[in-house]
Amino acid sequence: MSDPDRMSDDGGAIPLGIDARHFTGTGAGIGPAVNVNLPMLGRTVSLTAKALFDIDSHNRFDGNLYLASGRLQVLASLNVGRASN
Repeated sequence: MSDPDRMSDDGGAIPLGIDARHFTGTGAGIGPAVNVNLPMLGRTVSLTAKALFDIDSHNRFDGNLYLASGRLQVLASLNVGRASN
């Protein structure tokens, strides 16, 4: 039985002779994402927070996912274009 969404097989040996052909899983989640851009010391700090709440899963771990990330602008923005005379 093959999975139509799969592009290629996994490589490498499977330990202990486990037959992993039927260990396919699917899942679905829904949740909010928030992105905030803050000016700080002449630069922009971007903060992102996401939450994915597991609403359906099959043959995989159940649970919610929480993510947080940040970005600090290091270089000043470059104005590219034609100079006006």
